[in-house]
Amino acid sequence: MCRPSLRRASWPETRSRTELPKEDADHGAGRRPSAAPARPYHTVRTKAGHQVRIGRTQQGNDLLLHLARPADLWLHAHGIPGSHVILSSQGGVGEADKEAAALLAAYFSKGRQARNVLVDCTLRRHVRKRPKSAPGLVLFDHEETFQVTPAGALLDHLLAQLE
Repeated sequence: MCRPSLRRASWPETRSRTELPKEDADHGAGRRPSAAPARPYHTVRTKAGHQVRIGRTQQGNDLLLHLARPADLWLHAHGIPGSHVILSSQGGVGEADKEAAALLAAYFSKGRQARNVLVDCTLRRHVRKRPKSAPGLVLFDHEETFQVTPAGALLDHLLAQLE
């Protein structure tokens, strides 16, 4: 009867990934090193200078709700999965700013390829998260709905300056 031989692992073979030297830990297989971790949202400014934040993930959408002030505008594609968009209302918001934010909400949704997309817009104070609901799911009221086409020069201008 042949017994498999047991050997004791040496220290380098038993180290966890967190114990690896910095140069080894940063260069995982198929990953490239990054200077800083990505934010959970994109940021862009309208032509009038208002900040627009667009969630990248469901958790990023939840974070945007916490970062937004009650008077900021919240936008989302109507009935379609997509990113939450927050338009900073500091100093008053014009129709052109709302249109820019609505274009971004339509573009960062499953309706990106559609000819027309409905986008709901309401004040952040009218958006609430249901307790124990999945990330990104919210309830809202007092909305107005815009119809936009997620294409054109304004959208191209906004996408070119995404951070």
